Formats: sequence, C-alpha cells, structure tokens
Amino acid sequence: MALLKCKTCGASLEIPSGTTVCECEYCGTKQTIDELEHAKNRAKKKSKRELEAERKAAQSKKMMWEMIISVTAIVLVFAIIFVCITQCNKEKGPATALRALAGYATSDTVTDYVQMDLSWTDNNGKRRTGSIVVQLRGDIAPITVENFKSLVDQGFYNGLTFHRIIQNFMIQGGCPKGDGTGNAGKTIKGEFSSNGVQNSLLHERGVLSMARGNSMDSASCQFFIVHQTSPHLDGDYAAFGYTVYGLDVVDAVAALRTDSYDAPLDTVLIDYMDFVNPQA
Repeated sequence: MALLKCKTCGASLEIPSGTTVCECEYCGTKQTIDELEHAKNRAKKKSKRELEAERKAAQSKKMMWEMIISVTAIVLVFAIIFVCITQCNKEKGPATALRALAGYATSDTVTDYVQMDLSWTDNNGKRRTGSIVVQLRGDIAPITVENFKSLVDQGFYNGLTFHRIIQNFMIQGGCPKGDGTGNAGKTIKGEFSSNGVQNSLLHERGVLSMARGNSMDSASCQFFIVHQTSPHLDGDYAAFGYTVYGLDVVDAVAALRTDSYDAPLDTVLIDYMDFVNPQA
C-alpha cells in the first residue's frame, strides 16, 4: 500500500500494491502510478529547495551578526586604547619636586616666592606643562600671605587643580574638593578695604588674590590669578602677590574651553607647589 496525492485536488490516495492506474475518489481524476510518484518526487524536491533557501538565509543572517560583532569588537578595542592613552596623558598624581626653572632655585626654607608647576591638555588635545612664579607681599596682606605660605609649606596644593576659568578675567584654583566648595579647615580675615583693612595692591593682570564666599572673612585656601585687569575686584578681595614668571602659562590656561559652570573640560593640575629663590 502506497500513499500518494492527487495532482488535481491534492487529496491523499491510498494505492494498493500492484495497481498501475488510480482514480481519485474525490475529483475523479485518473492518474498512473508513475505520474503520482513523479508528483511526489517534485514535492520532495521543492521542499529541499525551500530548506536550502532557509539554510542560506540563516547562514547569511549568521554572517551578518558575526560581522556586526567583529566590527563592534574592533571599535571597543580602539576605544579602550584611546581611553588608556588619554588617561596616561592625564592626571598622574602630584609630583615630588619642582621642575627646574631658569632664573629660580628651589629653597629649603620659606621665602616670598612660590613656584606652581602645572599640567593640562590644550584645546587641540595635546598635553602641556608650564610653571608660574608668584611673589608674595606680606607687607600688604600679612595674614593672607602667612596663611598661603603655611599651606604651601604643608604641600596642601600639590595634586589640586584650577577648577574655575574665565578668560579675560581670572583662573581660580586650590580647592581640595575641586569644585569651589572646599576649604582648608579654617578661614582668615579678609584683608581689603571694604572689610576695614587697607590693601594697596590692585587687581591688575597677573595679580594673586584670595577667593572667598559671601562672608568677608570666608577666605581659606582658594586663590585666583587675574588674567586681565579687573578693577571691580579692588577693595573687595585680598590681593597678596603678583606673577613674576609665567604669564604665558596664565594665558594658556585662561584660553582653555570650559563648560557652562566655567569648569575646564579637562583637568588643569597643580603638579607641585613650593618655595623658590630668584637667581641673579
């Protein structure tokens, strides 16, 4: 007994053994056994073609996903390499000594000259370094200078940052939190005229002054260097020194891109800060 399908209506036909001609009981179509076998083989072949097409489609889909995974892996590898290179060129922690600077020598004692070694990434993505030397005026703002010297001597500023930059105004640093909200654990009296203290040092280009909050006596450790003369600060902030070396570094830092909060897009690191002596 064989089971074949009618070529006209598709009904299943049971073909007894030895039969050569079969009549469909549903539509009456007569077919030979050879015709029915041929139709069955065509159906099998068609199924194989469909399976082959499905196999090829699955293979193509697999190849597509393999390609996507490979491309994604390559992109991730390059991204990791980029991040590693960037991080290697970024913060490496505070240095352990000042950079050698022509015209200045390191000092084992407290002096009126302080060298700040900085490092940053410029707007073109290149890593830069530079140094600023400021002369402190204890004869004009003794409390402020004494406080600043004490912090420098402790190594307080090493590894901190310039967290606020406003071109043509000033660059501000020295916050232990890096966002302008930190202090050194104590505050000092504001040495400026609106707080009852005479201070003759004007906020001209390169002048070093103390940052503070709304309170007159809220200055602690944060300082700023005036980028361009800002007379509106005179009498309200304690200027206590001025830049004697590295105004080009002040300019370079002031030119860095910042976000909407005046924070530099890349860290401006104070690698090291210590006392120096000018050399003849």
